[in-house]
Parts: sequence; C-alpha cells; structure tokens
Amino acid sequence: MRRIGWVLSLSLVVACGGTKAPSEAKATPPVVVATTAPAPSAVPAVVAMSSATIAPKAADVAPRAVEKHAQKLTVTRFAVARDVTGREPVDVGTRFDTTEPRLYAFVDVANPEKAPGEITVEFQPPKGSARGNVTLKVGESERYRTWAFTRLAKDPGQWRAVVKNDRGEILAEESFEVFAI
Repeated sequence: MRRIGWVLSLSLVVACGGTKAPSEAKATPPVVVATTAPAPSAVPAVVAMSSATIAPKAADVAPRAVEKHAQKLTVTRFAVARDVTGREPVDVGTRFDTTEPRLYAFVDVANPEKAPGEITVEFQPPKGSARGNVTLKVGESERYRTWAFTRLAKDPGQWRAVVKNDRGEILAEESFEVFAI
C-alpha cells in the first residue's frame, strides 16, 4: 500500500503602501490547514500558508450601544423591618432585640430615567465600621422595590441603615436601636 502526502508551503509577503521593501515587511505566522486527498489511500495533506490581516473599513464596524446608567435615583420609602413579604416590609420598627435572626432594610426607589442602576445598603453599628455592605441592582422601571438584610446587628446600641448611590452619595438613612434582653 502506497501513501501519498503533499506539503505545500507558500510564503506570501505583503508590503503595505509600497513604501517598504518585501524583506522589511512583517510576515504573519503560518496557518496550518488539514485536508484529505481525493484518493481513498491518501493521507491528510498539510498546507502551510502565511496570511495577511485586512483591517475592516469604518463602515463595516457597527457602533457599540452605550448603556445608559441611572443618575437620578431617589428613595421614596425606606424602612428597617423584621421581614419582607410580597415586596413589602413586615414589622417595621426602630427597636429590635439582639435575638433577631435578620434585620431588613427595605428600599422603594424612584427611577425617572427608567435605566438600570445600583444602590448600596450599609448597616452601621454603634462602634466600628459598616457591616453588611450590600450592592443592589435597580431595574429599568419608574418604581423599583428592593431590600437587603443583615444577620450582624447583634451589638446593643444605636445603629443606622444607610442607602447610597453608585457615586457614594447618601440617598436615605434610618436610625434604629438594638437592645439586649
């Protein structure tokens, strides 16, 4: 049985603009293409070729859509609660004991631009740095309700829940007390 293989090596040198000599032009690395020969007993042939890259014309490139990001978010309602059910806060209050498993910060956001956005909810303890920094997405609707919760509100004292926009500006804040039983 006889095997026949072909190796064809082509080197193409493309000089752009005609200002460089062919020896100065940069060649791109060879491209290897595997194909089969028409005869049943033939082995795959390998073709090595240099390729030139052609830059697309400006008209061929579609412009990218710039995603609009909400800049005018305002908080219309903000509450600290024991739970959220049916997109509404449950047991809203300003005093909670240390045995609460979670405390929720419920946020009702006005979004007049109807563009996607983000807010951050922080739970600030009586001493120390903020806990439970939660970034929340704001949807593309005129009104958007969302919430964050913390399991870390265990230190007795005066706490604050703070809502900030993506630029770090405070949109709303609510004080609440955590007490030991």
